[in-house]
Amino acid sequence: MKLNACLLALLAAAPYFAHAEETDAAAQLPDIVVTGERGSRTMLQTGTSHNVFTAPDIDRSGHKLSATDLLKQTVNTVDLGSGNDLPTVRGVDGSGPAVGAVAFFAGTRPRLNLSIDGRSATYNEYAFGTQSLWDMRQVEVLRGPQSLVRGQNAVAGAIVMRSNDPTQEWEGAVRLGAGNQKTRNGALMVSGPIVKNNLAFRLSAERQQRESYEPFVHYDPAGNPRRVENTNIRFKLLFTPESYPNFLSRLTFNYIKSRAPQNEIMGNTASARFLPQKPVFETGSRSGIWDVSWQINDSFKLENKLVYARYDNDRIHL
Repeated sequence: MKLNACLLALLAAAPYFAHAEETDAAAQLPDIVVTGERGSRTMLQTGTSHNVFTAPDIDRSGHKLSATDLLKQTVNTVDLGSGNDLPTVRGVDGSGPAVGAVAFFAGTRPRLNLSIDGRSATYNEYAFGTQSLWDMRQVEVLRGPQSLVRGQNAVAGAIVMRSNDPTQEWEGAVRLGAGNQKTRNGALMVSGPIVKNNLAFRLSAERQQRESYEPFVHYDPAGNPRRVENTNIRFKLLFTPESYPNFLSRLTFNYIKSRAPQNEIMGNTASARFLPQKPVFETGSRSGIWDVSWQINDSFKLENKLVYARYDNDRIHL
Protein backbone atom coordinates (compact mmCIF):
# COMPACT_ATOMS: atom_id res chain seq x y z
CA MET A 1 0.00 0.00 0.00
CA LYS A 2 2.90 2.36 0.80
CA LEU A 3 4.43 1.70 -2.66
CA ASN A 4 1.10 2.41 -4.38
CA ALA A 5 0.73 5.65 -2.42
CA CYS A 6 4.21 6.80 -3.49
CA LEU A 7 3.49 6.03 -7.14
CA LEU A 8 0.22 7.96 -6.99
CA ALA A 9 2.01 10.95 -5.41
CA LEU A 10 4.68 10.96 -8.14
CA LEU A 11 2.07 10.74 -10.89
CA ALA A 12 0.13 13.62 -9.37
CA ALA A 13 3.27 15.76 -9.05
CA ALA A 14 4.52 15.09 -12.60
CA PRO A 15 2.24 17.69 -14.29
CA TYR A 16 3.34 20.30 -11.72
CA PHE A 17 7.04 19.79 -12.48
CA ALA A 18 6.36 19.89 -16.22
CA HIS A 19 4.42 23.13 -15.81
CA ALA A 20 7.24 24.61 -13.70
CA GLU A 21 9.82 23.78 -16.39
CA GLU A 22 7.64 25.39 -19.09
CA THR A 23 7.18 28.49 -16.92
CA ASP A 24 10.93 28.85 -16.32
CA ALA A 25 11.65 28.48 -20.03
CA ALA A 26 9.03 31.07 -20.94
CA ALA A 27 10.33 33.52 -18.32
CA GLN A 28 13.86 33.61 -19.77
CA LEU A 29 14.52 36.98 -21.42
CA PRO A 30 17.29 37.77 -23.92
CA ASP A 31 20.37 39.55 -22.62
CA ILE A 32 20.48 43.33 -23.04
CA VAL A 33 23.68 44.15 -24.93
CA VAL A 34 25.52 47.43 -24.25
CA THR A 35 27.33 48.75 -27.35
CA GLY A 36 28.16 52.32 -26.28
CA GLU A 37 31.75 51.40 -25.41
CA ARG A 38 32.54 50.20 -28.96
CA GLY A 39 32.02 46.60 -27.94
CA SER A 40 29.16 44.21 -27.33
CA ARG A 41 28.81 43.31 -23.66
CA THR A 42 25.86 42.34 -21.54
CA MET A 43 24.78 44.66 -18.75
CA LEU A 44 26.39 42.29 -16.23
CA GLN A 45 29.74 42.41 -18.08
CA THR A 46 29.74 46.23 -18.44
CA GLY A 47 31.83 47.83 -15.70
CA THR A 48 30.81 51.43 -16.45
CA SER A 49 27.90 52.83 -14.45
CA HIS A 50 25.01 52.76 -16.90
CA ASN A 51 21.28 52.69 -17.58
CA VAL A 52 19.80 51.02 -20.63
CA PHE A 53 16.32 51.81 -21.96
CA THR A 54 15.03 49.34 -24.56
CA ALA A 55 12.11 49.87 -26.93
CA PRO A 56 9.63 48.09 -24.59
CA ASP A 57 10.79 50.32 -21.71
CA ILE A 58 10.11 53.43 -23.80
CA ASP A 59 6.79 52.19 -25.17
CA ARG A 60 5.41 51.28 -21.76
CA SER A 61 5.17 54.98 -20.94
CA GLY A 62 3.56 56.98 -23.71
CA HIS A 63 4.65 60.35 -22.26
CA LYS A 64 8.38 59.71 -22.85
CA LEU A 65 9.00 61.56 -26.12
CA SER A 66 12.65 62.64 -25.86
CA ALA A 67 15.95 61.66 -24.27
CA THR A 68 15.34 64.41 -21.70
CA ASP A 69 12.35 62.45 -20.37
CA LEU A 70 14.61 59.44 -19.79
CA LEU A 71 17.43 61.42 -18.17
CA LYS A 72 15.02 62.96 -15.68
CA GLN A 73 14.44 59.42 -14.37
CA THR A 74 18.12 58.41 -14.36
CA VAL A 75 20.02 58.42 -11.06
CA ASN A 76 23.07 60.70 -10.66
CA THR A 77 21.82 62.80 -13.59
CA VAL A 78 20.17 66.24 -13.53
CA ASP A 79 18.44 67.46 -16.70
CA LEU A 80 16.72 70.85 -16.76
CA GLY A 81 15.19 70.35 -20.20
CA SER A 82 15.57 72.56 -23.25
CA GLY A 83 17.89 75.52 -22.72
CA ASN A 84 21.45 76.69 -22.17
CA ASP A 85 22.49 74.00 -19.72
CA LEU A 86 23.08 70.40 -20.74
CA PRO A 87 22.53 67.58 -18.24
CA THR A 88 24.87 67.27 -15.27
CA VAL A 89 26.18 63.75 -14.70
CA ARG A 90 27.76 62.85 -11.36
CA GLY A 91 28.34 66.54 -10.66
CA VAL A 92 30.08 67.22 -13.99
CA ASP A 93 28.35 69.89 -16.09
CA GLY A 94 27.84 68.48 -19.59
CA SER A 95 27.52 71.91 -21.21
CA GLY A 96 31.21 72.63 -21.76
CA PRO A 97 33.23 75.83 -21.25
CA ALA A 98 30.57 78.12 -22.78
CA VAL A 99 26.77 78.19 -22.94
CA GLY A 100 24.01 80.24 -24.55
CA ALA A 101 24.99 83.29 -26.60
CA VAL A 102 28.70 82.87 -25.78
CA ALA A 103 28.63 79.34 -27.17
CA PHE A 104 26.73 80.59 -30.23
CA PHE A 105 29.31 83.27 -31.08
CA ALA A 106 32.54 81.61 -29.89
CA GLY A 107 31.66 77.95 -30.25
CA THR A 108 31.99 75.19 -27.67
CA ARG A 109 32.21 71.45 -27.25
CA PRO A 110 30.02 69.70 -24.69
CA ARG A 111 31.42 67.48 -21.96
CA LEU A 112 28.50 65.07 -22.40
CA ASN A 113 28.52 63.22 -25.72
CA LEU A 114 25.20 62.55 -27.48
CA SER A 115 25.42 59.99 -30.27
CA ILE A 116 22.51 59.20 -32.63
CA ASP A 117 23.20 56.16 -34.82
CA GLY A 118 26.91 56.90 -34.51
CA ARG A 119 26.83 60.65 -35.23
CA SER A 120 27.75 62.99 -32.39
CA ALA A 121 25.44 65.97 -31.91
CA THR A 122 26.73 69.52 -31.45
CA TYR A 123 26.12 71.61 -28.33
CA ASN A 124 23.34 73.67 -29.95
CA GLU A 125 21.60 70.57 -31.32
CA TYR A 126 21.57 69.05 -27.87
CA ALA A 127 20.71 72.22 -25.92
CA PHE A 128 17.90 73.59 -28.10
CA GLY A 129 16.74 70.50 -29.99
CA THR A 130 14.60 67.52 -29.05
CA GLN A 131 16.21 64.08 -29.19
CA SER A 132 13.19 62.11 -30.36
CA LEU A 133 12.61 58.59 -29.01
CA TRP A 134 10.29 57.62 -31.85
CA ASP A 135 11.35 54.32 -33.48
CA MET A 136 14.38 53.99 -31.22
CA ARG A 137 15.73 50.52 -30.54
CA GLN A 138 17.80 51.34 -27.46
CA VAL A 139 19.10 54.30 -25.46
CA GLU A 140 22.19 53.87 -23.27
CA VAL A 141 23.24 56.35 -20.58
CA LEU A 142 26.91 55.85 -19.64
CA ARG A 143 27.97 57.76 -16.52
CA GLY A 144 31.62 58.68 -16.15
CA PRO A 145 34.45 59.60 -18.56
CA GLN A 146 34.02 58.21 -22.09
CA SER A 147 36.47 60.44 -23.99
CA LEU A 148 38.79 57.60 -25.07
CA VAL A 149 35.91 55.50 -26.37
CA ARG A 150 33.94 58.32 -28.04
CA GLY A 151 36.99 59.99 -29.62
CA GLN A 152 36.20 63.46 -28.25
CA ASN A 153 35.48 65.29 -25.01
CA ALA A 154 33.06 63.18 -22.98
CA VAL A 155 34.36 63.56 -19.44
CA ALA A 156 30.81 63.62 -18.03
CA GLY A 157 29.62 60.55 -19.93
CA ALA A 158 27.76 59.58 -23.07
CA ILE A 159 24.21 59.06 -24.29
CA VAL A 160 24.08 56.50 -27.10
CA MET A 161 20.86 56.28 -29.14
CA ARG A 162 20.27 53.55 -31.75
CA SER A 163 17.26 53.49 -34.04
CA ASN A 164 15.56 50.39 -35.43
CA ASP A 165 16.87 48.79 -38.61
CA PRO A 166 14.79 47.93 -41.70
CA THR A 167 12.96 44.61 -41.59
CA GLN A 168 12.41 41.88 -44.18
CA GLU A 169 8.72 41.79 -43.26
CA TRP A 170 6.24 44.62 -43.73
CA GLU A 171 5.42 46.59 -40.59
CA GLY A 172 4.15 50.03 -39.70
CA ALA A 173 3.06 52.22 -36.80
CA VAL A 174 1.21 55.50 -36.21
CA ARG A 175 1.00 57.61 -33.05
CA LEU A 176 -1.05 60.71 -32.29
CA GLY A 177 -1.00 62.63 -29.04
CA ALA A 178 -2.29 65.82 -27.44
CA GLY A 179 -1.91 67.48 -24.07
CA ASN A 180 -1.96 70.70 -22.10
CA GLN A 181 0.05 73.78 -23.10
CA LYS A 182 -0.99 73.12 -26.71
CA THR A 183 1.08 69.94 -26.87
CA ARG A 184 0.68 68.07 -30.16
CA ASN A 185 2.53 64.98 -31.37
CA GLY A 186 2.25 62.95 -34.57
CA ALA A 187 4.51 60.12 -35.74
CA LEU A 188 4.54 57.34 -38.33
CA MET A 189 6.79 54.48 -39.38
CA VAL A 190 6.81 52.03 -42.29
CA SER A 191 9.34 49.30 -43.05
CA GLY A 192 9.58 46.44 -45.49
CA PRO A 193 11.59 44.67 -48.19
CA ILE A 194 12.53 46.15 -51.55
CA VAL A 195 14.26 42.97 -52.72
CA LYS A 196 13.23 40.03 -50.53
CA ASN A 197 16.04 38.84 -48.23
CA ASN A 198 18.48 41.30 -49.81
CA LEU A 199 17.43 44.94 -49.58
CA ALA A 200 15.02 46.57 -47.12
CA PHE A 201 14.01 50.12 -46.15
CA ARG A 202 12.62 51.95 -43.14
CA LEU A 203 11.03 55.40 -43.00
CA SER A 204 10.11 57.12 -39.75
CA ALA A 205 8.95 60.66 -39.09
CA GLU A 206 7.76 62.62 -36.08
CA ARG A 207 6.49 66.14 -35.38
CA GLN A 208 6.33 67.59 -31.86
CA GLN A 209 5.09 71.01 -30.76
CA ARG A 210 4.08 72.70 -27.51
CA GLU A 211 4.09 76.08 -25.76
CA SER A 212 6.39 76.99 -22.89
CA TYR A 213 4.84 77.54 -19.48
CA GLU A 214 6.69 80.88 -19.16
CA PRO A 215 4.75 84.00 -20.33
CA PHE A 216 7.38 85.26 -22.77
CA VAL A 217 6.65 88.47 -24.69
CA HIS A 218 5.69 88.21 -28.35
CA TYR A 219 7.98 90.33 -30.56
CA ASP A 220 9.36 90.59 -34.09
CA PRO A 221 11.25 88.95 -35.73
CA ALA A 222 11.05 85.94 -33.37
CA GLY A 223 7.26 85.85 -33.23
CA ASN A 224 6.07 83.77 -30.28
CA PRO A 225 9.09 82.73 -28.15
CA ARG A 226 6.92 80.29 -26.24
CA ARG A 227 6.57 78.03 -29.28
CA VAL A 228 8.69 74.83 -29.10
CA GLU A 229 8.80 72.65 -32.22
CA ASN A 230 10.73 69.65 -33.48
CA THR A 231 10.64 67.68 -36.75
CA ASN A 232 12.60 64.45 -37.16
CA ILE A 233 12.70 62.39 -40.38
CA ARG A 234 14.86 59.27 -40.77
CA PHE A 235 15.28 56.97 -43.79
CA LYS A 236 17.29 53.75 -43.77
CA LEU A 237 18.42 51.26 -46.41
CA LEU A 238 19.78 47.88 -45.31
CA PHE A 239 21.64 45.63 -47.77
CA THR A 240 22.20 42.06 -46.56
CA PRO A 241 22.91 39.90 -49.65
CA GLU A 242 21.47 36.43 -49.32
CA SER A 243 24.52 34.92 -51.03
CA TYR A 244 26.90 36.62 -48.52
CA PRO A 245 25.18 36.32 -45.12
CA ASN A 246 28.19 37.72 -43.23
CA PHE A 247 28.14 41.06 -45.07
CA LEU A 248 26.05 44.11 -44.13
CA SER A 249 25.77 47.59 -45.58
CA ARG A 250 23.45 50.23 -44.11
CA LEU A 251 22.69 53.80 -45.22
CA THR A 252 21.01 56.22 -42.81
CA PHE A 253 19.70 59.66 -43.76
CA ASN A 254 18.43 61.93 -40.99
CA TYR A 255 16.83 65.39 -41.04
CA ILE A 256 16.20 67.30 -37.80
CA LYS A 257 14.69 70.78 -37.43
CA SER A 258 14.07 72.37 -34.02
CA ARG A 259 12.91 75.66 -32.56
CA ALA A 260 13.03 76.60 -28.86
CA PRO A 261 13.59 79.59 -26.56
CA GLN A 262 17.12 80.04 -25.22
CA ASN A 263 15.85 78.77 -21.89
CA GLU A 264 12.52 78.47 -20.11
CA ILE A 265 13.33 80.89 -17.30
CA MET A 266 11.73 84.32 -17.14
CA GLY A 267 14.65 85.95 -15.31
CA ASN A 268 14.68 89.28 -13.52
CA THR A 269 12.83 91.51 -15.99
CA ALA A 270 13.56 94.56 -13.81
CA SER A 271 17.26 94.22 -14.61
CA ALA A 272 18.66 95.65 -17.85
CA ARG A 273 20.59 92.42 -18.27
CA PHE A 274 17.42 90.36 -18.74
CA LEU A 275 15.20 91.65 -21.52
CA PRO A 276 11.57 90.51 -21.60
CA GLN A 277 12.09 89.47 -25.24
CA LYS A 278 13.48 85.94 -24.95
CA PRO A 279 15.97 84.89 -27.70
CA VAL A 280 14.91 81.96 -29.89
CA PHE A 281 17.19 79.29 -31.37
CA GLU A 282 16.38 77.54 -34.64
CA THR A 283 18.65 74.57 -35.29
CA GLY A 284 18.75 72.14 -38.19
CA SER A 285 20.90 69.24 -39.33
CA ARG A 286 21.10 66.91 -42.31
CA SER A 287 23.27 63.84 -42.00
CA GLY A 288 24.21 60.69 -43.87
CA ILE A 289 25.76 57.62 -42.25
CA TRP A 290 27.18 54.62 -44.12
CA ASP A 291 27.90 51.50 -42.06
CA VAL A 292 29.72 48.49 -43.56
CA SER A 293 30.32 45.26 -41.66
CA TRP A 294 31.91 41.96 -42.69
CA GLN A 295 32.22 38.98 -40.34
CA ILE A 296 35.32 37.19 -41.66
CA ASN A 297 35.20 34.34 -39.14
CA ASP A 298 34.35 33.72 -35.50
CA SER A 299 37.35 35.77 -34.35
CA PHE A 300 37.64 38.62 -36.86
CA LYS A 301 35.14 41.24 -37.98
CA LEU A 302 35.73 44.32 -40.14
CA GLU A 303 33.58 47.43 -39.53
CA ASN A 304 33.65 50.91 -41.00
CA LYS A 305 31.46 53.98 -40.48
CA LEU A 306 31.42 57.05 -42.71
CA VAL A 307 29.52 60.10 -41.42
CA TYR A 308 28.65 63.31 -43.26
CA ALA A 309 26.69 66.04 -41.50
CA ARG A 310 25.65 69.59 -42.28
CA TYR A 311 24.48 71.79 -39.45
CA ASP A 312 22.98 75.28 -39.20
CA ASN A 313 21.93 77.38 -36.24
CA ASP A 314 20.14 80.75 -36.02
CA ARG A 315 19.73 82.86 -32.89
CA ILE A 316 16.76 85.20 -33.32
CA HIS A 317 16.63 88.28 -31.12
CA LEU A 318 16.16 92.04 -31.31
